[in-house]
Amino acid sequence: MEEILSKKNPLPTPSEELINWAKNFKPSAKLFPDGSSAIQKIAEETEICLWKVYDEETNPYWESECGSMFQFNNGDWQANHFTFCPYCGKKIRDE
Repeated sequence: MEEILSKKNPLPTPSEELINWAKNFKPSAKLFPDGSSAIQKIAEETEICLWKVYDEETNPYWESECGSMFQFNNGDWQANHFTFCPYCGKKIRDE
């Protein structure tokens, strides 16, 4: 079986240049003109999801910045131990 695979579809051998690049690759390397890394950019962009409460006195519901709505049977998102928005995964913050 190995002979058949190697003759018909030999796996490419990576070049020395590719091997050296892979060995030296740093995911947090500075990639943007402002000097920030990709990891920093992702963290900045996914930091918070602002939640706003409506009809607080009679039947409160929350609208998220990411465009969803949520209603708790008792209490608010903090009383229900919500830290992250269940829709977008960002950290919740209210107004």
